[in-house]
Amino acid sequence: MVQHNWFSAIALLKFLASFNIFNTVNVLLIYYSKLRIFLDRLADLSKEKEYYPDISFGVTYANITVYASDAEVLSDEDKAFSHSVDELI
Repeated sequence: MVQHNWFSAIALLKFLASFNIFNTVNVLLIYYSKLRIFLDRLADLSKEKEYYPDISFGVTYANITVYASDAEVLSDEDKAFSHSVDELI
């Protein structure tokens, strides 16, 4: 079901581009494609580390929030995961 949502968004961007309604649609499609690759890598990393941050994203951005494990201070595990996310970019 998630894959269907991804493909629907790409199809919508291509459809809008075909009408030349927006000059930026092709650029957004490139950003979206790169974002999708990043999010797929992030999903793989999360599964591997069994660490699941809060994620929100749009066509051109992603917000990843890593909360402190003990609610006060980031643990070494929290920091290591954050550094691993940085390496995905």
